[in-house]
Amino acid sequence: MVSKQYDYLILGARGFIGSNLCAFLLSRGSSVIGIDLRSEGHSLIDSISEESKINFRYENLDATDPQKIIDVLEQFDCKVVINAAAAAAVIEKAHANPFSSITDNIRIVTAVAEAIRNTGADKRHLVHLSTDKVYGELSEKAYLESTNSRNPTGAYEASKVASDIIVETYSSVYGLKTTV
Repeated sequence: MVSKQYDYLILGARGFIGSNLCAFLLSRGSSVIGIDLRSEGHSLIDSISEESKINFRYENLDATDPQKIIDVLEQFDCKVVINAAAAAAVIEKAHANPFSSITDNIRIVTAVAEAIRNTGADKRHLVHLSTDKVYGELSEKAYLESTNSRNPTGAYEASKVASDIIVETYSSVYGLKTTV
């Protein structure tokens, strides 16, 4: 049962990109639910204005659990889901612990896609934030929109390539509306 409809659900809301995205959308008058596993540490969402807080809800939960995301989507009926969550976003950490980086990133994106598939793929849009690192080390001139030669050079990069492919697969097989 829907208790309140929100415009956006943002996973990774305490991270640099996720928190800035929350703040930007709130400044535009949108309603936002932010999800992150972390509850401590400095984040831009900690300084959201009192005026914007009426349109913001924060949930501290594990984004690798599709049922938890399903519960949020069913309760708040977000139309756009933005995946800004990533494990071991610091590449050095990912190289030190590749198993964790790879499995966590794949589990997060799969949980999000599954949650959307199970709550109405036709009524939600998944925006999955990737990284230029999926193309490997390219010169500044090599960044073209038509470039699709993925060439990861490490564990984090490979997990992001796999995540992109998972999103593309859920789009083509299950009809999810997606943007990578």
